[in-house]
Amino acid sequence: MRILVINTPNKASRRAFQQAQATRLGLELEFINAVSVDDLPARVLQNAANDWTRGIRAQDVACTFSHWRAWEIVSEQTEQVCVLEDDVLLSERFKDVLDYIERRRDDWSCVYDLEFANYKHNLSRSPVWRNAGLNVAAHRIFKNKRGAAAYVLGPKAAQRLLREANGYRMLEAFLWTRRWMRQLQIEPCQAVQLDVFDPNASFGRHDTQHRTTKIFRNTSWVAAKLKRLALSVEELPLVVPGLAFGQRRSLRICRDDYLPPENTAQDSMKRAKRLSALEREKQEVV
Repeated sequence: MRILVINTPNKASRRAFQQAQATRLGLELEFINAVSVDDLPARVLQNAANDWTRGIRAQDVACTFSHWRAWEIVSEQTEQVCVLEDDVLLSERFKDVLDYIERRRDDWSCVYDLEFANYKHNLSRSPVWRNAGLNVAAHRIFKNKRGAAAYVLGPKAAQRLLREANGYRMLEAFLWTRRWMRQLQIEPCQAVQLDVFDPNASFGRHDTQHRTTKIFRNTSWVAAKLKRLALSVEELPLVVPGLAFGQRRSLRICRDDYLPPENTAQDSMKRAKRLSALEREKQEVV
């Protein structure tokens, strides 16, 4: 499966980590340039805020626009594509799970969320499918507004997302509230953002950070409230079945399946021991 990684050139440490991680896991990555906050003038940011219900920052808009850029690439393909952000750790089983999803040949509207997030999701009580060999399952998502750092979608789904992306919306709030979409959560989760996995970890000290603190708000309080009401009504077809057939719970993750970056000599030793353990596990499976 083709894998796109959203990355900005100023984050060289992240790109280097992703390349090393991909080599270890037997993956081929294609990096696409993310939209930088430096590319967004105040006028664009204020227009985006006027399309949304609460305050936003430049990095929120840059994130949404970057994923739109990825969807444009996916929309031109003939098969499913995996989209990753450049701060994710990938499970040791990531490639096998992607290969299995690709072999399934799901309906065009099926989109998989591979990511773990510290936020309770409303999922189906029973899995839609289960693969005992890989020890993974896919549950239907009724409600999820947190996490878009690792997902799989096909070209027709990407085309429809782009058609519906009229005006700014917070990425997760838009992506995971499409009524036509068959949303499935993979568990144990196969990807996790580094700051979620370990808030004290980092990819290195050489990345230039462009985190802005200025908040842009909708200039009309009434328009913001009306938009919030419209969005709530739009989500009802997903929320109501979730109340009847779903279960609100935390996602499952196997932390031992991940190798974070090494930033100290102690980290290097731990990483070496973990790699040795993973190699033994693979040999036992074979």
